[in-house]
Amino acid sequence: KPLYWFVSPMLTRGYDRAANGEDFTADDLVKVSDDERSQDVYAQFKMAWTDALAQNPSADLFTVLKRLFMAPAYLGGCFYFFGVAAQIAGPFVLQGLLRWMAAYVNNSRRRASTGTAPVEHDDAQIWKGYVWCLGFGGLMVVSSLFVNAAVYYTMKAFYRMRSSMQQAVFEKTLGLQLGAHSPLTGHITAMHATDTTKFCEVGSFVHAIWAAPLTIVAALISLYFFIGWPGVLSLAVMFILIPFQLGVGSRMAVIRAQCARVGDKRLTVENEVIQAIRIVKFMTWELAFLRRVEALRETEMGLFSSLSVVRSIFVVFNTFSPMLVAFAVFAIAYGFGNAIDVASVFPTMSMLNILRLPLSMLPMTLARMADLNVALARMKAFLMLPDRKPYLTETVDETLLGTANAIAIKSVTVQYLFTPKPDTSQPPPPGPPPPPPVPEVRELMTVEGVTVPSGKLTLVVGPTAGGKSTIVSALVGEALVKDGAVAYCTGPIALVAQEAWIMNATVEKNITMGLPYDEQRYIDAVDACELMSDLQQLENSDQTEIGERGINLSGGQKQRVAFARAVYSGRQIVVMDDPLSAVDPHVCKDLFQGCIQHAMAGRTRVLVTHQTQFLPEADHVIVVADRRVIFQGSHDA
Repeated sequence: KPLYWFVSPMLTRGYDRAANGEDFTADDLVKVSDDERSQDVYAQFKMAWTDALAQNPSADLFTVLKRLFMAPAYLGGCFYFFGVAAQIAGPFVLQGLLRWMAAYVNNSRRRASTGTAPVEHDDAQIWKGYVWCLGFGGLMVVSSLFVNAAVYYTMKAFYRMRSSMQQAVFEKTLGLQLGAHSPLTGHITAMHATDTTKFCEVGSFVHAIWAAPLTIVAALISLYFFIGWPGVLSLAVMFILIPFQLGVGSRMAVIRAQCARVGDKRLTVENEVIQAIRIVKFMTWELAFLRRVEALRETEMGLFSSLSVVRSIFVVFNTFSPMLVAFAVFAIAYGFGNAIDVASVFPTMSMLNILRLPLSMLPMTLARMADLNVALARMKAFLMLPDRKPYLTETVDETLLGTANAIAIKSVTVQYLFTPKPDTSQPPPPGPPPPPPVPEVRELMTVEGVTVPSGKLTLVVGPTAGGKSTIVSALVGEALVKDGAVAYCTGPIALVAQEAWIMNATVEKNITMGLPYDEQRYIDAVDACELMSDLQQLENSDQTEIGERGINLSGGQKQRVAFARAVYSGRQIVVMDDPLSAVDPHVCKDLFQGCIQHAMAGRTRVLVTHQTQFLPEADHVIVVADRRVIFQGSHDA
């Protein structure tokens, strides 16, 4: 694997499929081993992180990651050591080759001047030239092999860290409690996509932390053998350069941290605008918010410009620093009257060229480590946020559920977040602006003794803002609840939300949602949800990509896709939060009869609706008004 031969069959398959006009599929990709599968890697991290928090609530995140995944990186460090050693040995072999060439040329000149064949000097024997050439080329090959092996094993370790943290952020997002400190979507996206890549950036340079000082010391010792004390005195030049490099690197880290903070503020404002876009449009506040976003963006772009300038200075300095060191070495050697010949100049230049990499990598590694520390702090703070309180328990015990019930809510107090409005009647006090008000958790509705019969159709009705959607949140276990909430269900629940959720994928994948494709089951679900005619109008039928990156479906079409997803899922409990309000009246009737009554027959169905004409078809009715349940029972009652 360190030689990457395992990629060759995949490349061959790709070439053959392209030549034959076939598609390259996921089955053609390289199969990863079990220890590299993301779900297995995350399972290890989750267990270790839970144990670490149990022992020490302030456990260090990177310490846990290192203990789990750094073993391949340590092996990579061993390979890197031998690779660097081969690089250091290269100039010595080059010096031997040059000395042999000088001896061989001198011997040839003596032979030509005397016209005789003088006794060949030991250093000019032809076989030694072949040995030096093979040795020099072999060292380059060995160095390349060892360095590539080091990169493979090191990146393997850091990619495991990245994979585990990506899944940790994703899973935390799904189970995050709706609280005052919950990050917004933009922050989570940046954390998932940007912060986790810092592991890969550090993995590319991590061995420079210990290898760069060792390489510098070895190079200085080698320079002493090549050109004498002037080579060692060049260390003074490096000491002059290193503080400047460290200063530039630290300045880059400070600017990056400022960019992250300003970027977070900008994302917060943009998310606020997007979430309240209707109010912004109604009140014509577009220009005010635009100026606010543009001011933050200008600040951010100014920081990016400063970062680009500092980075340019950093790159230019790193490019020319080996030349400055070389100039200093030869100037000092000339000043001390040291002999400068081919056998000393070229090895010295080769060794100074080797110095160029550690001199540039060391400050770069420190900057990457600073970025990773910032990212780790953000990810740890996110992972330490409270999880949603699980109160919905799966069970088949009728003593808890009641007789023939699929869902039973014993006692659930639903809460919500209230943000106090700042007092604008008085002028703001002098000094820095006060911190934003902290949202308060207040009680919204208490749900007690609500049951849903198993295998029946339950309708939840009531006036607008009466609490029907709150009942749905309580039924599916997604509500912000007070401590002590208790509810039970018999199995997994499928939810058809009031606003259908569509992912960026084909219609088929939006319906199957990762389940194995069953053609007859799929056709039945599409037909029951009145989607056949819509698919015929699409250019690629059910293979048409929908969502943000594809075509836009109407609200009714999105709801029918959501219905088809619930039908195809096969889950025995389906909760629908007023999805019929988004479709036309005739489609509404067809969906109720063909999908809810026929395709979902035998399942436990909970339908929130304002369509009171369907009440006689219900087996169980729940009436909600003024944020409380005022009736539950049969329609006849």
